[in-house]
Amino acid sequence: MTLDAAEIDRAYQFFLDRTPPADKRPPFTSTAQLYAALIDSREFKASKRSWKNDMKWPLGGVFVLPQTRMLCCAIPGSGGDALAAQMVRLSGHPDSDYILRDVNLLTGHVNTGLRLGDHPKAQARAYADAPDFMRLAVLRTPRDRLLAVWRDQFLRNRHLSQYHAATGPVLAAIQGQDRPDFHRSVSFADFVRHVAAAKPGTLAPDWRPQHLFLRGMTYTHLFNYDRRDAALAAMTDWAGSRLPPPDIGTNPPRSGIDIPGAQAMEPPVLDALPEVNAHCFFDDTVDALIAQSFAHDIKLLEKASCPD
Repeated sequence: MTLDAAEIDRAYQFFLDRTPPADKRPPFTSTAQLYAALIDSREFKASKRSWKNDMKWPLGGVFVLPQTRMLCCAIPGSGGDALAAQMVRLSGHPDSDYILRDVNLLTGHVNTGLRLGDHPKAQARAYADAPDFMRLAVLRTPRDRLLAVWRDQFLRNRHLSQYHAATGPVLAAIQGQDRPDFHRSVSFADFVRHVAAAKPGTLAPDWRPQHLFLRGMTYTHLFNYDRRDAALAAMTDWAGSRLPPPDIGTNPPRSGIDIPGAQAMEPPVLDALPEVNAHCFFDDTVDALIAQSFAHDIKLLEKASCPD
């Protein structure tokens, strides 16, 4: 099954500012395949739409709305997707509806003006240093963030190829083999030990320490993940928008069972069990490793609040 012509034409318009000839429209079986082909095309790489300044990570990826004097660091695994989407909605960008399909991919590759990396470096630096800008981020407790990403990418959805670029090297290192066994995967305890032993800056973004994302800029508004609804409301108020904050759909914890030692169980074992309660994945050793490796994040969380 291939994508319809309208879908292909819309992507071409966004990436290349043109549509393909109707009689030479290439077939694509998925949006991922379509995006990959456009991003890798010589035409896109040579175009102004692919231009990014050489501002280093993490500043180049920070979202910016110059017209409302607002900057937002959307940290993966800490409500970043909701924050990034709200920045797009508040921007009034003519392609905002399309960008919302995949905010991180589309703004990460195409110059939309929505990230600091999309602006001349001196101007971007001026935005980052401007005293009258809101500079906002949401932080999550490392315990919750690590367990959430492990459950998502190493347990429940471990067979999905979209995660394998990040999870594969972790599995290979822990399993001690060149080709990772995605079905076997790794226990939560092994994952935490791997993260604790690695150099923080080399970790995949979804489990990289959050304080690293905040380097290079002083933030005026830090919110705890449990209050990310207040962060979204603060963004909307700052922008003077009547756009209602999105419903982030906070879900109550799933009711599960207690299984002692769950932190050491590999995913195929857990597959056969009912939902296991979150606290069962932590013991003194796991907690100590997290506390030591994410001490800076924990300290930052003590400062996170909901400004008046």
